Amino acid sequence: MSHSKSGLGVKMIERIYDNPPMNNLFDDLMFLQNLPSLVATRVLNPQSGETILDMCAAPGGKTTHIAMCCNNNAHIYACDKNKNKLKSIQLNCQKLGITCVKVLQMNGTKALIPTIHSIPPFESNELITGFPANYFDRILLDAPCSGLGNRPCLKQEMKVEELKNFSNLQRQLITVAVNLLKSGGTLVYST
Repeated sequence: MSHSKSGLGVKMIERIYDNPPMNNLFDDLMFLQNLPSLVATRVLNPQSGETILDMCAAPGGKTTHIAMCCNNNAHIYACDKNKNKLKSIQLNCQKLGITCVKVLQMNGTKALIPTIHSIPPFESNELITGFPANYFDRILLDAPCSGLGNRPCLKQEMKVEELKNFSNLQRQLITVAVNLLKSGGTLVYST
């Protein structure tokens, strides 16, 4: 692991353990994740009692880890624009007994709303369409990306325009995230 003032890099050079497939064994007790996912939530360093946003939350692995780091005692908003993906977040929270997460269908690029709107209490079932500036103590933004680094291949079907769209989307998401973050708050950006 290497540290710098601008970020953290992890290079996996060999497996530490050769784990057999779990086949959903103990899925009510654990959620398997890769190391970068765990590092992202550890760097976020969520604390009990905080208001936290997971901007692109599906399938919910990092969201559930954030909740566990807070001892299930925070206000965590897990957002994703894809309605079908929300069920996986809800199911993972339910399996692990996590109750401090509110799952919302929301396009992260539109999550910032004028301050004149009030946000319903966390426990409320009222519709939330966005958040005012300076609302969150911590934000995790695991922005959508091309996945080229995870799945290198000799022939790539993705077009240059598609790649440009990812960077434009990432720029929009990080701009919104910065505005939603309280002064002195923590924003972790990962792809």
